[in-house]
Amino acid sequence: MQANHILPRSYTRQPETNQKIMLKEIASSLRWTVKLSKRLLSIYPHGIATAVVLSLLAQLALIASLLLPLKIVMIMSSGKIPSLLPSSLTSFGEQPLILGISVLAIGAFLFNNIANSFIERIATKGSIKLQATTNKLTLFESQDTIVKNAILRVSAVWASAIFFSMGLIILSQLYSLLAWVAIGFILLCLGFYTLIWERSSTLRHAVESKFGQHINMLGSIGFLVAFVAIVIDFMIRDIPSFLSILLSIILSRQILSQFATAIIGAHYLTTQQHKLKALAFDNHVLQPTVKKTTNTAWAFLENPEQRKALCRYIAECIKSSVELDELKWLDTGINNILHFTLITNDKECYLIKVFDKNKSAKARHEATLLLDPPKGLPSPPMIDAGSLNSFNIHIFDTSDYQLIEETIIQSHIQQLQKTLERVEPNEELVAQYQRSRPMLWDRIDERMLDRAFSIARNKEMLAIRKFKAHQATLKETMKSAPIVISKPLSSLEILYQSKTGNTVAINWTDWRIEPYLGESVGPKNEYLATYSVNSKQSTNKEIKTTLVNKYSQLEISLLRQKYNMALRIVCEIVDEQNFHI
Repeated sequence: MQANHILPRSYTRQPETNQKIMLKEIASSLRWTVKLSKRLLSIYPHGIATAVVLSLLAQLALIASLLLPLKIVMIMSSGKIPSLLPSSLTSFGEQPLILGISVLAIGAFLFNNIANSFIERIATKGSIKLQATTNKLTLFESQDTIVKNAILRVSAVWASAIFFSMGLIILSQLYSLLAWVAIGFILLCLGFYTLIWERSSTLRHAVESKFGQHINMLGSIGFLVAFVAIVIDFMIRDIPSFLSILLSIILSRQILSQFATAIIGAHYLTTQQHKLKALAFDNHVLQPTVKKTTNTAWAFLENPEQRKALCRYIAECIKSSVELDELKWLDTGINNILHFTLITNDKECYLIKVFDKNKSAKARHEATLLLDPPKGLPSPPMIDAGSLNSFNIHIFDTSDYQLIEETIIQSHIQQLQKTLERVEPNEELVAQYQRSRPMLWDRIDERMLDRAFSIARNKEMLAIRKFKAHQATLKETMKSAPIVISKPLSSLEILYQSKTGNTVAINWTDWRIEPYLGESVGPKNEYLATYSVNSKQSTNKEIKTTLVNKYSQLEISLLRQKYNMALRIVCEIVDEQNFHI
């Protein structure tokens, strides 16, 4: 295992300002939306154009279905027909006019729903046509749905953009103040989020993680701002007529709503860009991508200031100065947990682990065991388990240990396993674990057994019925078995060896407390031989450990869907226990 510098010494490129990055991201998103729209139009021109027109008409119909009932209420409450209606309509009289407007409002509502249904059909047909045109292999799951959603979003983006432009022109004629308020609010939001991108990565991540909800909320806030502007305008000067105000409020609400729809649609197309490029363009293939996020430990380390902060944090913990080039990368093969070694000027050795934010639960689980470890636990001493900018950091003192070469790790696995069997977990840790996580005897439920039952034959069906009927007895037997700390061990494990020859592990994020799974000949070490908790020691340890072992094998078989093997194990347990029903 070779150690390398955390970053090359030649790394001197300064990051662009976040403001420029944000503007570039917006421009890139717009260019990609236009590029994809052109591609879809070239493949399915009539369908895409029809979808855009229907989306626009559906939006207009939705506004009509909201406005017309208000018009009916106005006529009924005042008893007068508004003068702005054409004389050809007013000649019919009040009641026929109310009836006609009611029918028109219902028709507009129905048209909105029917149009959306047609757009769905067009998108489905367009998805089939695009994939037939490009003639590519199946690239990933649900690619039909992604192409369909892309066509729906493209149609919605262009329909919303047209509606936004038309709406602003109409609003400027009805009530110019609200048109300027809408434009000003959009520019203000752009400026505000530019500052967020520049100043706070935490807020930026919060916005990106709930982007759709956030943009919709801004649309609602914009409507509230427009309403406040009307009130202020009323207090300062004369405002337009009631009908103009009413139409302007509804129109401004829809303008902001459609602007939000366009942004959300363009954002969706951008997030799916690598997949849509591979599906829609002949000269692109599906490449593996790394999600761009500030939530990973790599993003944490790529920030120069945060790398310096990490060194300061480590220095405070070990009471010694730490330079960036003293941190050496350690190959572990473990995703989302970064490992570094450190040798100080005093020849003290340390191991540093930096966890992704989505591994914080595992980090806390490891710290629970290692900050107050049971006596003899095969782990180097943990000297700190803290956090920096919400990233968990664990520091181990490895001065008395050295890394075991990868080629001989396998020979140390058994020694580590035997050491773990000699560790007696304290009662407080066992109680805390059992309050938090299911033990082996609680992890096999009826639903798991029912899957095996569905392929069982007569004898096996009877064995499963007996097994279910006596599960309570089996659980009580296993509860009196010795309790040990365990962790998965493989040839990829990163192990250290102490100067006295003891093997220790450095990763304990997946430790468990389990009943002893030893051989049927019974326990052989001092802890297991003298095991006695609450006077529950069985008089037949051999039977007890055999049952625990088979129960563990049964769980593994069911989880791996090896149901024939699971049925054989159930039959063996029932026969050995001599159960009857």
